[in-house]
Amino acid sequence: MVEGCDFSYAKHTIDATCLRRSGMTFAVRYVSSRGSTKNLDTAEAKRLAAAGLSIACVYQEGTSFMLGGHPRGVAAAVSAKAAATACGMVRAAVVVRTELDRPENRAQPESS
Repeated sequence: MVEGCDFSYAKHTIDATCLRRSGMTFAVRYVSSRGSTKNLDTAEAKRLAAAGLSIACVYQEGTSFMLGGHPRGVAAAVSAKAAATACGMVRAAVVVRTELDRPENRAQPESS
């Protein structure tokens, strides 16, 4: 079985070597064009790779950036490729995803 981990904001506290010793083979990290503090950067990508971890990239820009149809999807793909390339991941596959904050998906308070 292949195991990995997904983390966003704790990137400076994660010990990549410890992850690898624990059996992890990959880390899922985030990239975006907004300069978010959860973004993968070059130094982190090098640390993960040096520990023997593969990196899976997820491109995400908030909760509604993909609602603009084809033009927004193309813009997201171009931005995702640029963000991954800036981290030294020239041949990386990047998953583009969004979280829709739809009213029907929100937890509703229980009625008494």
